Amino acid sequence: MIRDDLPTQSNETDRDDTRPDVSERCSETSSTQSRTRAAPLAPLNATGRGARWPVMLAVLTLVLLPALALWAGPRSNGGILHGDSYGFFIPMYAYLGDRLAAGDIPGWNPHTLSGAPFAGDPESGWMYLPAMVIYSLFPPMSAFTLFAAFHLVFAGITAFALGRVLGFTVFAALVTGVAYQFSPFVEGAECCGVRTQVASWLPLSLLGIELALRCPTWLRRAGWWSVTGLAISQMLAGWLGQGAYYGLLTIAAYLAFRTLVAPPTTSLSLRARLTALLVHGAAVLLFGFGLAAAGVLPRIDAVGRSNLAGGAYQGNAAESGETSGWHLMHALDRVLTVDDERYQWYLAGAVFALAVAAPLVAPPVARRRALMIFFAVFTLAVFFLPFEPTPLHHALYAVLPRFEVLHQHVSSRSLVMFFIGPALMAGATVDAIARWRRPTSLPLSAALLPALLFISIAYFLAVDEREVGQITIVGVFGVALLLGAATIVTRGQPRDRPLPRVMRSALIPLLLVILVFWDPAGSQILSAIDDGRASIPQTPRTVRELSCFGGPSGAAEFLQDQQADGPWRYFGNDFAYVGVRDGRWQGYWHDLERRDVQRLLVVNQALCLDGLHDLQGSNPVQSARYTEYVAAMNGRDQEYHESNVLQGGFSSPLLDALNARFIVIP
Repeated sequence: MIRDDLPTQSNETDRDDTRPDVSERCSETSSTQSRTRAAPLAPLNATGRGARWPVMLAVLTLVLLPALALWAGPRSNGGILHGDSYGFFIPMYAYLGDRLAAGDIPGWNPHTLSGAPFAGDPESGWMYLPAMVIYSLFPPMSAFTLFAAFHLVFAGITAFALGRVLGFTVFAALVTGVAYQFSPFVEGAECCGVRTQVASWLPLSLLGIELALRCPTWLRRAGWWSVTGLAISQMLAGWLGQGAYYGLLTIAAYLAFRTLVAPPTTSLSLRARLTALLVHGAAVLLFGFGLAAAGVLPRIDAVGRSNLAGGAYQGNAAESGETSGWHLMHALDRVLTVDDERYQWYLAGAVFALAVAAPLVAPPVARRRALMIFFAVFTLAVFFLPFEPTPLHHALYAVLPRFEVLHQHVSSRSLVMFFIGPALMAGATVDAIARWRRPTSLPLSAALLPALLFISIAYFLAVDEREVGQITIVGVFGVALLLGAATIVTRGQPRDRPLPRVMRSALIPLLLVILVFWDPAGSQILSAIDDGRASIPQTPRTVRELSCFGGPSGAAEFLQDQQADGPWRYFGNDFAYVGVRDGRWQGYWHDLERRDVQRLLVVNQALCLDGLHDLQGSNPVQSARYTEYVAAMNGRDQEYHESNVLQGGFSSPLLDALNARFIVIP
């Protein structure tokens, strides 16, 4: 029998009674395949109907924890953190939902930038199913909260399912789910939607690949290919360009590993492995791009006519075309400290310690250990991508078309691929504790190495005048203590004694689940409750006058009363908030939380004002012809996200050609 990376059912006394909740149909093989077959997937009810309860409770946990986090709102004063949310995504998605609810396909947006493509806008939400459904059914603020909750729950459950398919116990898969659903880019649903719209689909895409590789029939493979294809289509709809590229790289890396290095059937020849790579790769891309065609095709046309054609930042966007790379201390500071803005890179001390221990405690089954080595190598490679160019960068630039152009713009966004690896490695460590099969105990190095590595990193950060927070220290050493306890429990104890078995299979894994949640999400929830900040999410006071939240505006009411004299356009203006400040360009978007700016009806508020058309607006992707027109009108360029009327534009006849009838001023 060819050994596989997943342990099969055996007569061992410590056999896990709750096997992966995956249909065993994909493991069915004919008699001619019995000697070399795909990995068997044990059904969930292998030991009776009661075995379903642990999985059901784990799924319920992955639903309730995000609900608790959103209720407490510890980071957001009601769920909205950053101008990207209320300045761009909520107006765009609200307009999308309004048009879909009215039975209209929103191909064109007449309300901002003197009219612009909508379905062709890469960040409009068109064909991104969660945005289309949720914003069609609920008002903007409720939709925003539900949108964030959906991604947290969906990412956690799919990561949990992936862990179960890879053979993790329920508690181990729950650690993976919790670690991933509260990772920075998934929790970024509260501020930076497009990052979440890639990260939350990664577990499902890997799950589809894993199960497609195990299915013996073409029909069943096609079913799982379509699952990965759905995930790819949503990545393309959610963040076409840089984000989708990173998502596809993650899928490609995992597919290459599972076909070329560690396939389910080890006796395959090199030619058969290459064939499997090509067949499965072509199939998932065919499904993915086929399902995404309605969203991708209009975007390809619109982006080709935009200021970012080909992904190159030129003209007024040139200053944002390249960002300086990180160095090692800066990267470690971002990943292992909690003082970074919005925790957008924080790995968490508990997840870090569990992930470092994974290669040490991985079961001595060849491909299970190979899987952990793959995720360790992949995580390290992604960690170095935001750095100044290295040989890895040059190799990727030489092989991958247009990757250099896309990656150079805010290269730290490549960390959207980073957190799935540590989450799975953390789950693998917990799984090893519960089902360790060696006659000796767990290696003591599993408890010591993460702590010693963290102490070394903390020392060098301190020398570089960077400080590691208490929450991270508690997370790392809490894991070290629990791993040490697991080492003691497995050392010299009979395997059939109840207390060591319960501690090893339930108590210690449960405490690790709690610790992973506590660092940092749980601690912030408790802090919010102690400070009296926990409440049902509401629209923050600073943005209540924005039109998408139903804020009152005398200017908007006046303009709407003049619609009978249309068609015409308006624009808002206050030079106190637009122009060069301290050597940097400042637009209205940066001060949108100020009521003085909100009352100008600038940025993208016209999207939520029935019948009003603004010749200004904020969008990173604009028609190249329009940006050139506005630059000629103003006599100068401006930062590429916004197009506004500047001082030079007031005396230009080009302003009249835009049919400007009204101006909103302080």
